[in-house]
Order: sequence, then structure tokens, then C-alpha cells
Amino acid sequence: MRVVALITACALVAGCSESPQPVRIGAKAFTEQQVLAQILALLVRQSGGEAKVINCVDSYGCQQQLREGSLDLMVEYTGTGLQFAGSPAPDTAKPLEQVAALYKPLGLTWLTPLGFDNSYALYVSQARAAADNLKTIEDLARLPGALHITCPPEFVPRPGDGLYALARRYGLKLGAPLLIEDPAERYRAVMAGQAVVAVGYTTDGVLSGLKLSPLKDSLGFFPPYNAAVVANSAALERPGLANIAASVAGRIDAATMQAMNYGVDVERQKPATVARSFLVEAGIIGRGGSDGSGRKAIVVTGHAEDEHGGTPAALGAVRAVFPQHVVRFEATLDPIASVVDGSARLALLGSERFFDDDGLRETRVEAAAVVGTRQVHVVRRDPGAPMDGRIGVQSAGSGAGLIGTAMLAAAGQTPAATADAAALLKQVSSGALDGAILLAPVGLADITTALASGGLQLKSLAGWLTAERAIGLPYLRVTRIPSGTYPGQTGPVDTLGAQVVLAGPARGGPAIEGGQAAAVQSPRALTRKQVRALVQAAGSGEAPNPALPSAWSVSAADTVTASWAANPIADTVLNLLTVLFLIWWFRAVIRRQT
Repeated sequence: MRVVALITACALVAGCSESPQPVRIGAKAFTEQQVLAQILALLVRQSGGEAKVINCVDSYGCQQQLREGSLDLMVEYTGTGLQFAGSPAPDTAKPLEQVAALYKPLGLTWLTPLGFDNSYALYVSQARAAADNLKTIEDLARLPGALHITCPPEFVPRPGDGLYALARRYGLKLGAPLLIEDPAERYRAVMAGQAVVAVGYTTDGVLSGLKLSPLKDSLGFFPPYNAAVVANSAALERPGLANIAASVAGRIDAATMQAMNYGVDVERQKPATVARSFLVEAGIIGRGGSDGSGRKAIVVTGHAEDEHGGTPAALGAVRAVFPQHVVRFEATLDPIASVVDGSARLALLGSERFFDDDGLRETRVEAAAVVGTRQVHVVRRDPGAPMDGRIGVQSAGSGAGLIGTAMLAAAGQTPAATADAAALLKQVSSGALDGAILLAPVGLADITTALASGGLQLKSLAGWLTAERAIGLPYLRVTRIPSGTYPGQTGPVDTLGAQVVLAGPARGGPAIEGGQAAAVQSPRALTRKQVRALVQAAGSGEAPNPALPSAWSVSAADTVTASWAANPIADTVLNLLTVLFLIWWFRAVIRRQT
């Protein structure tokens, strides 16, 4: 029997009055707090009570409202609690017992921890870490000049575990901090060189897939930050309220919390939706209820062997365009077939998937929105050598493997080995292979690490894509990897790139209506409005490669002609103008003859 099923409807209210007091749950202004607050609120409602989530902005505001009694519950972290209680020497072995004892005189009760530690952490780009040999926070002290850090606004004034306390402990020379609340924007600022270091949380969802390296807290500056429910002690007089926290105690580990944050920050799901999914999957509540129930699913499918790097952007765009649907990703060996047979609404495809081994173009689906681009990385010990010898490509069946194999075939060669990127790079480093053709987003961690170790370099493909090869490989376009992207890269590297796109069912062919040709729209094909919305939500604004069958292929002239043909008023005006022109022309001819 589920824990929450033991809590009666009247247990969470002051008696069974007609206007019960809702359980007031505080949430700070970042994603994790919003999700955890929704989890508590859903548990209260599942038990028949009323709940209200109150945004209390930061630790200062939330703890103050909890003490005053304007909040009943919140999720707080032991490290934060100890710092705010003024503990000079946190007990890292028993942080919960220590913070509970400090808060008891304040009328606050710390309940059982949820199961994860969300500590502060400092991140630098992998390229910067490799170039400057940055492994610990101490290593930042030897960098020349003032250190530029980007952090959330709340991190600056924290007295014991904030920015200036950190700088004093590690002897860092700080420049003016760049204050950014959104973690994704902070990490982008580091990748763009606007800051050297980003302060974040270890459970940040947007960390997944980013080329960032955490720096070790070698001096043990940050205490444990075990998440736990904290209650106003007076509120716990309501029978059953403590059981709300007990039902999720120890049920949320760091990986689960990071996945939930990812669902909101990257996949653009609502915190309440993510919270309900967790509770259902954990078996804490049933599948019934209003949040997400009864909604149709939008399935986005992709090849099981592909690692496009565009999956988060694709799912985020689809969720933005179809907010009334549940959107999920399913891997399959034939994503195009899944779209054609209707088991998936959209497919996430590398542009190479639109062509078979004979170069014939796929016409059953059409590209709608570009969500990313992958670059060809030819890694060799001798970058000046021709692209021959023992060359490995990525796993057979993957889009990267298809492109690598096709490039070798265009040069009259076959792959010497197939494996994932990390394994191929090790074989090149050991001399088992002369080189490897890798297809990946710029800055891939495995490539960065391999190039940083020395002995390997990127080979330029300048002039490789001849006109003849371009005909056989129409999905490839000439691109360039910017200078300084990888350790030891002193200049730009000419290479090739292939788009990653969202694709839907192709529109039908022409049909004859009333003696005129008209385009037939497949019932499941994306509308023009949906295509435009996907492009806008994806954020690139780039049109698909013109070699691909595309929803962009109808020209403006076609659109104008179609709108006129479908408009009877426009039809009448056009006929009238034609008659007037003929009258004018006839009169002009008569006048000339006379």
C-alpha cells in the first residue's frame, strides 16, 4: 500500500471545515526548487488536501517566511542551513543532525533527507581546462590577471559559502562578477569566453552534453548540501503532514534530480509535469489525475545508433509547438519507416539519412527545421598525410558511420575498423590506426581530451569535396572549425558538415480539382504554420540543405498562385482585368487601322 494512501483527506487541514487552509509550500527561483515544490504539492493534493506553491525567491526570503509561519514547508539544503545558522565548522559527517539542532529553537523542523546532495560547483570549458591544466579550484589562483566568474545573484552575498568567502579561502583575484540567474546562460557565457568560470549546481539539468569540466574543491570549502524537507514546527501539528515528506525520503538520488531538471530546462516541460512523472514512475502515486492525463503523445523517433547532439533542441522545439501533447523520444533502427507508418509523428534525422547507398533520395518524409550541425573531424598523428592507410569510422549503422564509410568509398577505400569515437581515438593514439573519421558537434569531449594529450591533430579537408564527390555526397557542405576550438589548434581547420533536422511526413503529389492542379496535403503532414513555429522554436532559423526534400520547397510564387486560385473574389478580379486588357488592346488596334 502506498504511503500517501494512509493519509486521510482531513489530516492535512485544521479539522474538516468548509474552507480548509492550504498547505503553503515555498520555492526558490530556480528549476530544482520549482520541481520539488510541485512534488510536495501533488502529494498533498493526492491525499485530499489543498496546496499552494509560493515563490519566495531565495534562501533569505524562504527561510524568513518559514519562520514567520507564512510558509508551512520548503526544501532546503543542509549546507545552506548551516551557513545561515552561522555554524563556523559544519559537521560533514552528520550535517542533518547538526542543522536540525541549530534550527529547533527557531521553530523549524528538518525532516528526513530526500536522497541527494546538490552542492555548488565551479565549471570551466574543457578546452580551457586542457590548455591551462585546470583540475582544482586552487589552480585558478595561478591564472594571470583578475578572474572573471559568472554566478547566480544569490551566490554573491552568502556570508559563509558565497563568492567572496570562496575567493578568500582560495586566494583568488576576482574581477567584477557576471550575475546570471539562468544556469544555461551562465554556462554559455563560459563557452563563449565571457567568463572563465561558472558557478553552478551539481544537479543542473543543462550540464548534460556540455563540454564543461568541474573543478575539484581541494580545500573542502563547500559543506554537504543534502536536500531535505523543512517545516514550520507548528504546521507539523496537522496530522499526516510529516508523512508527506516521509513518502519521498531517500527516493530522489542525484541522477534522478538532474534528469528532472533536464526535463524542465532543456526539454521545456512544466515543473508540475516533471514532478508527476517522477511520482508515477516511482510508484508513489497512481497514474490518474489531471496533469498530463488524457493527452495524445507526439513521438519523435531517431536512429538507435545515432548521437546527433540535437535531441534536446528537437524535443524542446516540438514541445513548444505542441504544448497540449505529451512529447517523448524513441530510438529505432528505421525512424523514417516509423514516420511513414504513423507510429511516430516526427523523426530526428541526420541529413545523410535522406539518401541510400546508391544516392537515391528519400521522398516519403521531408525536412522541416534544422536543430543542429555536426562537423567531420579527421584525426591523425600526421595531419599532412593523405587520407589513406588504416582509417577507422564510427559504429556501423550510425549516421556518423555512414558518412565516414561514404567518404572513404569516394576515395576508393574501405574502413579499417568501426567503433565508437573514444575507442577509435585510442587506436589512433596507440598506432593501431593511422586515423579516424569522426562526425560530431564541435567541441566533443572525447576529441578535446585526445587532442590535449598530444600526438594527434586535425587534418584539413580543404579541397577534398570536389564537384564529383559533392554529387555522390550531396548532404555534405564545406565548413570550418574555428581557431582555438581544440587544444593545440592554432588556426581554423577546413572540414565538412552535415545538418540534423526534424522531419515529418511528405506532402502528397498534385491532384486535379476543377480542371486545375492543386497540392494535396497529407493528413499527417506538417502545416506551414507548424513548420514556421518549429523553425522559430528550434532557434537556428536556417533552411534545410536544398538537396533534402523539404517543407520549404514551395516557393513564394507557388504560395501566391495557390492563394489566388483558392479565392473566388480574386478569381473574379483577375478575369475582369483580363477582359479590360483585351478591350484596351482591341480599341488600340482599331484606332491604329483608322
